[in-house]
Amino acid sequence: MALTPVQSIVVAGMLPGPPANIGTAVGTAAALDNVISLYVEVPVVSQFIDLLDLCSINANSVTANLKTYGSNIFPAAVDQLPAGLPAASIYPVPDFSLTEFYTLGQQVADEASNGSIYTCVVDFITGVDPANLVQATGNWVTTIDGNKATLTEYITTLNDRMTTDASQFAQIFLSSVGYQSQSNEVLAEQQVNQVYNATFNVNTGGMNTLTTGGLNQFTANLVATSSDMAMLGQLISLQNLNDLGLPGELLAQIGRVSGGEIPSISSLLSAAGVSRTSITTAAGGTNNLTNQEEEIAYKVMLAISGDSLRQVLSVLGVTQIGFTNMAQLLDPQKIFPNSFQYLRCPSTNNLLDIYIGGGGSWSVNQNLRPLFAADPVNIYAGPNNVTGLDTVSKITTPALALANKAMARALQQIAGIQNSSLPALAAAMTLVETNSGLPLIENATQPVPSNVEAFISASVANGTGQNGTVKLSDICGSPSGIGITDQFSVVQGNLTSINFTTLTANNGNPNSGVNGIYTYMSYTLGTDTYNQDDGFGNIQIVIPAGPAAGTYPGVATTLDQARAAAMTGDGSGPGLIPAATSALSTIVTNNYSQYGNITPAWTGIVNALQRQEQNLARAEIDLNTLTPNDRSSAMIFAELTHQYGVDALPGGANEILGLMAQTGNVSGQALIASLREGRNIKALGEAGIKLAIQP
Repeated sequence: MALTPVQSIVVAGMLPGPPANIGTAVGTAAALDNVISLYVEVPVVSQFIDLLDLCSINANSVTANLKTYGSNIFPAAVDQLPAGLPAASIYPVPDFSLTEFYTLGQQVADEASNGSIYTCVVDFITGVDPANLVQATGNWVTTIDGNKATLTEYITTLNDRMTTDASQFAQIFLSSVGYQSQSNEVLAEQQVNQVYNATFNVNTGGMNTLTTGGLNQFTANLVATSSDMAMLGQLISLQNLNDLGLPGELLAQIGRVSGGEIPSISSLLSAAGVSRTSITTAAGGTNNLTNQEEEIAYKVMLAISGDSLRQVLSVLGVTQIGFTNMAQLLDPQKIFPNSFQYLRCPSTNNLLDIYIGGGGSWSVNQNLRPLFAADPVNIYAGPNNVTGLDTVSKITTPALALANKAMARALQQIAGIQNSSLPALAAAMTLVETNSGLPLIENATQPVPSNVEAFISASVANGTGQNGTVKLSDICGSPSGIGITDQFSVVQGNLTSINFTTLTANNGNPNSGVNGIYTYMSYTLGTDTYNQDDGFGNIQIVIPAGPAAGTYPGVATTLDQARAAAMTGDGSGPGLIPAATSALSTIVTNNYSQYGNITPAWTGIVNALQRQEQNLARAEIDLNTLTPNDRSSAMIFAELTHQYGVDALPGGANEILGLMAQTGNVSGQALIASLREGRNIKALGEAGIKLAIQP
């Protein structure tokens, strides 16, 4: 398909280094960048981030304590993942192997440095001890320092990785669309399997019912029954099984097949009292006989034999032998002479034989009768009120009525039976096979074992759509901000309404007793304000005021050890981090309403990132192995933007791309125009109109 003008501009904007007047088409949604900026500017958050920087430089040994204190209590107030949740659960960290060759720009994890992630800035590097990566100057640069990383840093770095090379984002997006479709197909099958499991009954045919389309519920001998059925021509209409066994239905079937009536039979019916209107209507294929006329017609059929019977058989294409009168065409035992003993009818908990006995003595199984006890009884109430068992019993005989009701029930449970015909059903039945000889399948007590269902479910995407279906945003949505931006707004808005002064207050005087704990931390970590020489060349830190006031440590030591003691506490005092822990807990207690709004929003952000990371892995989309500057992916992506434009589902392609389009650039606006163009093509096409640019 040729690209339209706006799609051509999109291609240019999806490749690295587009013309300056074109710009990049996609990037992180501006709304997400804006709300993150507002969030990290909240004083309690910004001051904590500054502390992490200071701590990472001057007190590495207590960094983990500082990060953990907040994540245990109020992670949204310290820009951290909830306690115990590893960064790898939201950020795709590649495996690090010393034997690999790394290409320019590839990112790897230094597992020896608390999950720090590094980007290779030379063509390759081998033989470097992970512990010395930081010292391998010129070979690696730090992308994320795991010691001081925040949740917002993970988000922004992740989104940059996904969008800096727009052609790589095209690869991510194309793969995500395909995986979404595949996953939703599997999830739909899983939902069907759950229905199967809920309704499965080994006593009503079990696995054979599922694999034969329910034919095993109609007969226990497919070969014998199909042989008999093949000789019945078009005797039975599978579209009118509710009326199976009625004389009027047999007359209507003759009319459907022949397009008229058989004069000799019509004369007999008329003479016996069936109205001309009912006869004519039946000849047109519709049974409108009253219940009284049905009873008359049955008695007439008992007397029809000879040439008239042969004419009926010829019209319907019946080649089965042994009929002595027309009424026998309503008798399952006569029309299935070689297989009637195999005919079955499903009940709630088992399969019942329609005929029981043996040898020359067979009778209709009266245990079938309760299955039809709820059928309405409309005796002689007028046209088409003849379907109740008791009513039909008065028209023909109780045995015939029960046998036909049971046979109709067995046929009606075959899905799609109304779309078939007797000859087609007979032909299919000759080919259908049961699970005979496969005992592990045939005797299964559950169609899909629970461990199989769990295994399959774990291998497909984790979705937030209806019934667990997968939205595209569940796989590659973080740059769009779907499921993240709105939650950050909730967090930021509620944080600004909380009084954090016990942590953040700073009046510019290091010795003031009204400073917040974070202020005392910043002086402890970042300056020599509190450093004192004990007179023997050793260092102590004296915190002059606040809940952690004291001299640390009690026995003077090095500056690093003194800072660690002041932060974590020792026998000289509680320490700043324990004091902050107590203060943050009190803040939560005093602001529980805002905390109650913030916590689920923060959890929602983390869940969205975790879901994306899981789904990227399941889709086998590795951000480290994408092809840079990939013209092919950019072309395919641009070509499919029309299709993406009509994906109006929440979290779908149109919403994601609409949020990510860099509308300050020509290419970003072209992307929006192309999405609209796709919707226009669809709307105009439905009216038979083409765009001028369409070939």
